[in-house]
Amino acid sequence: MNKIWSDKSWDDYLSWQIQDKQILKRINELIKDIERNGLSKGILFDLTFQVNKIKGYSETTVTLD
Repeated sequence: MNKIWSDKSWDDYLSWQIQDKQILKRINELIKDIERNGLSKGILFDLTFQVNKIKGYSETTVTLD
């Protein structure tokens, strides 16, 4: 799987390597899960589904702010 990062996303990823190992670990877990299960299954799908169900949205963006 090719990973394509926006400039801002890559900068964030690099900064987490130094400043926030917990977020970096979670991002890496999500990436590995997507590689194994795709976008329609797994951790990210479950998280998106839960957020959509709670907020009533048809789409959402998951951030780790």
